[in-house]
Amino acid sequence: MPELTERAQKYLGSLERRVPVPVADVRQALIDHGYPVLEVWLDFHDRYAGYCETLGEGGTTWGLKHADTRYSLMNGRPFEVEAYRDEADGLWTIEAADSHPSFDQTMDENGEFQHIPASSFEIHLERAALFQQYMDLGAKPYSQMGYQRISQLKPESSEAERVEAASDKYIEWWQGKKYIAARWTETGEWLSAFVKS
Repeated sequence: MPELTERAQKYLGSLERRVPVPVADVRQALIDHGYPVLEVWLDFHDRYAGYCETLGEGGTTWGLKHADTRYSLMNGRPFEVEAYRDEADGLWTIEAADSHPSFDQTMDENGEFQHIPASSFEIHLERAALFQQYMDLGAKPYSQMGYQRISQLKPESSEAERVEAASDKYIEWWQGKKYIAARWTETGEWLSAFVKS
Protein backbone atom coordinates (compact mmCIF):
# COMPACT_ATOMS: atom_id res chain seq x y z
CA MET A 1 0.00 0.00 0.00
CA PRO A 2 1.35 3.43 -0.91
CA GLU A 3 2.11 5.87 1.87
CA LEU A 4 -0.27 8.81 2.23
CA THR A 5 0.91 12.36 1.62
CA GLU A 6 0.90 14.79 4.52
CA ARG A 7 -2.28 16.36 3.09
CA ALA A 8 -4.08 12.98 3.06
CA GLN A 9 -2.82 12.10 6.55
CA LYS A 10 -4.18 15.41 7.83
CA TYR A 11 -7.51 14.75 6.10
CA LEU A 12 -7.75 11.24 7.56
CA GLY A 13 -6.91 12.63 11.01
CA SER A 14 -9.81 15.09 10.71
CA LEU A 15 -12.39 12.32 10.25
CA GLU A 16 -14.43 10.77 13.03
CA ARG A 17 -13.40 7.17 13.67
CA ARG A 18 -15.79 4.73 15.27
CA VAL A 19 -14.51 1.62 17.03
CA PRO A 20 -13.88 -0.88 14.23
CA VAL A 21 -14.70 -4.58 14.24
CA PRO A 22 -11.42 -6.47 14.88
CA VAL A 23 -9.65 -7.84 11.79
CA ALA A 24 -9.76 -11.36 13.27
CA ASP A 25 -13.57 -11.16 13.27
CA VAL A 26 -13.57 -10.03 9.64
CA ARG A 27 -11.24 -12.89 8.67
CA GLN A 28 -13.55 -15.40 10.39
CA ALA A 29 -16.64 -13.89 8.75
CA LEU A 30 -15.02 -14.23 5.30
CA ILE A 31 -14.27 -17.89 6.05
CA ASP A 32 -17.76 -18.54 7.46
CA HIS A 33 -19.41 -17.17 4.30
CA GLY A 34 -17.09 -19.00 1.92
CA TYR A 35 -15.50 -15.81 0.60
CA PRO A 36 -11.79 -15.59 -0.19
CA VAL A 37 -9.59 -14.27 2.62
CA LEU A 38 -7.55 -11.62 0.82
CA GLU A 39 -4.78 -9.67 2.53
CA VAL A 40 -5.61 -6.54 0.53
CA TRP A 41 -9.12 -6.57 2.04
CA LEU A 42 -7.91 -7.27 5.57
CA ASP A 43 -5.23 -4.57 5.31
CA PHE A 44 -7.85 -2.04 4.14
CA HIS A 45 -10.08 -2.95 7.09
CA ASP A 46 -7.17 -2.79 9.54
CA ARG A 47 -6.07 0.66 8.36
CA TYR A 48 -9.38 2.38 7.61
CA ALA A 49 -12.36 0.63 9.23
CA GLY A 50 -14.49 2.98 11.30
CA TYR A 51 -13.48 6.21 9.56
CA CYS A 52 -16.54 8.26 8.58
CA GLU A 53 -16.74 10.47 5.51
CA THR A 54 -19.59 12.81 4.65
CA LEU A 55 -20.50 11.21 1.32
CA GLY A 56 -24.19 11.50 0.58
CA GLU A 57 -27.01 12.18 2.99
CA GLY A 58 -26.29 9.46 5.51
CA GLY A 59 -22.52 9.55 5.26
CA THR A 60 -20.18 6.61 4.85
CA THR A 61 -18.39 4.46 7.42
CA TRP A 62 -15.48 2.54 5.91
CA GLY A 63 -14.84 -1.10 6.69
CA LEU A 64 -15.84 -4.61 5.68
CA LYS A 65 -17.87 -5.50 8.78
CA HIS A 66 -19.61 -3.19 11.24
CA ALA A 67 -20.87 -3.49 14.80
CA ASP A 68 -23.96 -1.56 13.68
CA THR A 69 -25.15 -0.31 10.32
CA ARG A 70 -27.50 2.31 8.96
CA TYR A 71 -28.14 0.41 5.75
CA SER A 72 -29.21 -3.14 5.05
CA LEU A 73 -26.44 -4.65 3.01
CA MET A 74 -26.62 -6.53 -0.24
CA ASN A 75 -28.11 -9.85 0.86
CA GLY A 76 -30.17 -8.43 3.69
CA ARG A 77 -27.70 -9.50 6.40
CA PRO A 78 -26.71 -6.38 8.31
CA PHE A 79 -23.51 -6.54 10.36
CA GLU A 80 -21.95 -9.16 8.05
CA VAL A 81 -19.39 -9.04 5.28
CA GLU A 82 -20.84 -9.09 1.77
CA ALA A 83 -18.80 -10.22 -1.24
CA TYR A 84 -19.58 -11.59 -4.67
CA ARG A 85 -17.84 -12.71 -7.83
CA ASP A 86 -18.40 -10.14 -10.59
CA GLU A 87 -20.01 -11.79 -13.62
CA ALA A 88 -18.33 -9.43 -16.09
CA ASP A 89 -14.69 -9.88 -15.11
CA GLY A 90 -14.77 -12.81 -12.68
CA LEU A 91 -13.11 -10.80 -9.89
CA TRP A 92 -14.21 -11.05 -6.29
CA THR A 93 -15.66 -7.78 -5.01
CA ILE A 94 -16.52 -6.81 -1.43
CA GLU A 95 -18.67 -4.13 0.16
CA ALA A 96 -16.16 -1.67 1.63
CA ALA A 97 -18.45 0.64 3.59
CA ASP A 98 -21.70 1.13 5.38
CA SER A 99 -23.24 3.65 3.00
CA HIS A 100 -26.29 4.08 0.84
CA PRO A 101 -26.29 1.23 -1.72
CA SER A 102 -26.46 3.70 -4.62
CA PHE A 103 -22.87 4.73 -3.86
CA ASP A 104 -21.49 1.27 -4.73
CA GLN A 105 -18.61 1.52 -2.25
CA THR A 106 -16.87 -1.70 -3.24
CA MET A 107 -13.32 -2.98 -3.59
CA ASP A 108 -12.21 -5.76 -5.89
CA GLU A 109 -9.72 -8.53 -5.13
CA ASN A 110 -6.87 -6.36 -6.46
CA GLY A 111 -7.68 -3.56 -4.02
CA GLU A 112 -9.20 -1.32 -6.69
CA PHE A 113 -11.91 0.94 -5.37
CA GLN A 114 -15.09 0.99 -7.43
CA HIS A 115 -17.30 3.99 -6.52
CA ILE A 116 -15.38 6.58 -8.50
CA PRO A 117 -12.72 4.31 -9.96
CA ALA A 118 -9.41 4.38 -8.13
CA SER A 119 -6.54 1.92 -8.27
CA SER A 120 -6.43 1.89 -4.45
CA PHE A 121 -8.25 3.28 -1.44
CA GLU A 122 -5.23 5.49 -0.80
CA ILE A 123 -5.84 7.18 -4.17
CA HIS A 124 -9.44 7.79 -3.07
CA LEU A 125 -8.17 9.41 0.14
CA GLU A 126 -5.66 11.57 -1.76
CA ARG A 127 -8.46 12.84 -4.00
CA ALA A 128 -10.76 13.48 -1.05
CA ALA A 129 -7.98 15.38 0.74
CA LEU A 130 -7.20 17.52 -2.31
CA PHE A 131 -10.89 18.28 -2.80
CA GLN A 132 -11.35 19.16 0.89
CA GLN A 133 -8.29 21.42 0.85
CA TYR A 134 -9.81 23.44 -1.99
CA MET A 135 -13.28 23.51 -0.44
CA ASP A 136 -11.73 24.87 2.76
CA LEU A 137 -10.24 27.67 0.63
CA GLY A 138 -13.69 28.59 -0.71
CA ALA A 139 -13.50 26.81 -4.07
CA LYS A 140 -16.67 26.34 -6.09
CA PRO A 141 -17.57 24.29 -9.17
CA TYR A 142 -16.20 25.96 -12.31
CA SER A 143 -19.72 26.56 -13.69
CA GLN A 144 -20.54 28.72 -10.66
CA MET A 145 -17.45 30.84 -11.35
CA GLY A 146 -18.54 31.89 -14.85
CA TYR A 147 -16.63 29.29 -16.86
CA GLN A 148 -18.61 27.49 -19.56
CA ARG A 149 -15.99 24.79 -20.16
CA ILE A 150 -13.19 23.39 -18.03
CA SER A 151 -10.79 23.94 -20.95
CA GLN A 152 -11.16 27.72 -20.34
CA LEU A 153 -9.16 27.19 -17.14
CA LYS A 154 -6.28 25.84 -19.26
CA PRO A 155 -5.56 22.92 -16.88
CA GLU A 156 -2.66 21.72 -19.02
CA SER A 157 -0.89 25.08 -19.05
CA SER A 158 2.68 25.35 -17.84
CA GLU A 159 1.52 26.66 -14.44
CA ALA A 160 -0.61 23.60 -13.76
CA GLU A 161 0.86 20.40 -12.32
CA ARG A 162 -0.45 16.86 -12.34
CA VAL A 163 -1.16 15.80 -8.74
CA GLU A 164 0.60 12.43 -8.82
CA ALA A 165 -0.67 11.19 -5.45
CA ALA A 166 -4.30 11.67 -6.57
CA SER A 167 -3.86 10.41 -10.15
CA ASP A 168 -3.91 6.89 -11.55
CA LYS A 169 -4.84 4.89 -14.63
CA TYR A 170 -8.47 6.02 -14.29
CA ILE A 171 -8.47 9.71 -13.36
CA GLU A 172 -5.84 12.46 -13.34
CA TRP A 173 -6.03 15.50 -11.08
CA TRP A 174 -4.38 18.77 -12.12
CA GLN A 175 -3.68 21.72 -9.84
CA GLY A 176 -3.22 25.33 -10.90
CA LYS A 177 -2.78 28.42 -8.76
CA LYS A 178 -6.52 28.89 -8.34
CA TYR A 179 -8.11 25.60 -9.30
CA ILE A 180 -8.07 21.82 -9.37
CA ALA A 181 -9.43 19.83 -12.31
CA ALA A 182 -10.00 16.12 -12.98
CA ARG A 183 -10.07 14.24 -16.27
CA TRP A 184 -10.31 10.66 -17.48
CA THR A 185 -6.76 9.39 -17.96
CA GLU A 186 -7.52 7.25 -21.00
CA THR A 187 -9.61 9.71 -23.03
CA GLY A 188 -8.39 13.05 -21.68
CA GLU A 189 -12.01 14.20 -21.27
CA TRP A 190 -12.40 16.70 -18.41
CA LEU A 191 -14.76 15.63 -15.61
CA SER A 192 -14.89 18.46 -13.12
CA ALA A 193 -13.06 21.48 -11.83
CA PHE A 194 -13.18 23.64 -8.71
CA VAL A 195 -12.01 27.25 -8.64
CA LYS A 196 -10.92 29.34 -5.66
CA SER A 197 -12.92 32.56 -5.47
